[in-house]
Amino acid sequence: MAVELIYCATPSRLQERKEEILNFVNEKTPYAPFHPFKAFPWELFEGNKKVGRTNSMNYCIKAIDICDRFGLFGISEGTATIELPYALSKNKPIDIFVEEFDPDWRKYFQELEKKNPDLRKELAKIGVLYD
Repeated sequence: MAVELIYCATPSRLQERKEEILNFVNEKTPYAPFHPFKAFPWELFEGNKKVGRTNSMNYCIKAIDICDRFGLFGISEGTATIELPYALSKNKPIDIFVEEFDPDWRKYFQELEKKNPDLRKELAKIGVLYD
């Protein structure tokens, strides 16, 4: 029986928690983790002028395609407005681990909501918001 691969969507500000996230997925879930910060190290991709953010996000989208599931580990512009909507458009099962790994998610969510007033409604559909 094949083990499902889960894409671990994590804000860049939480990149120092990637090992913790990988260990969590490996030990506490039935899935095998795919973490974009391991596959596409920030300093070689998003932080590299030759590659940059847009190309890096495109690589992440391609990685979502090969994964069986999508795990949301924090709220950021990339995770909430690019990666998550893409995963939903591809009918990927969504697992939410925001509370466990992103203690500041509400602050970042409020900033994003100013740009996209429908974000609360969109994320509430999949249980991201608990208030």
